[in-house]
Amino acid sequence: MNRTLTTHRRRYKLVALGVAFALAAFGTANATCRWTFVNGQQQQLCDNPTDRPARKPLLDVVPPMLSAAMPPIRPAVIPPLGATSCNQAQIWNGSAYRWQTLCR
Repeated sequence: MNRTLTTHRRRYKLVALGVAFALAAFGTANATCRWTFVNGQQQQLCDNPTDRPARKPLLDVVPPMLSAAMPPIRPAVIPPLGATSCNQAQIWNGSAYRWQTLCR
């Protein structure tokens, strides 16, 4: 009986370790990169240049219509590390386009 209990505990620990590894490896891989529409074209956006890329959606989505609005006047932005330039772009937030500073 003691031997069976030890075997079950060992098996439980291995399963728990495997689940923890899978969550760590795959659960946060796409946390900060996402696919969205930028100026009417589907592109990947990441919060940091070192973030892992997101998986592209399997189905192509029809891009939402762009608004004809002019970009708001904003002060010049110094590009962060890893980017060479920044400009204004219309970025789809799931329900509407909004102007944001986009650095590449």
